[in-house]
Amino acid sequence: MLPVLIFKDSEDDVRLASALRCGASCILSRDRDHCPAGVLPALSPRDFLASRT
Repeated sequence: MLPVLIFKDSEDDVRLASALRCGASCILSRDRDHCPAGVLPALSPRDFLASRT
């Protein structure tokens, strides 16, 4: 069961629901302040790539 979606923008709701549905461990975003805390960690693309090396 997916949680109640919490964004003002429906595209962000779709992104979060998709990430949760596929079991993603984080969300990539250039605007991390826009992502709600506590659902999935938000990483900048640079931080994500740095964490994989």
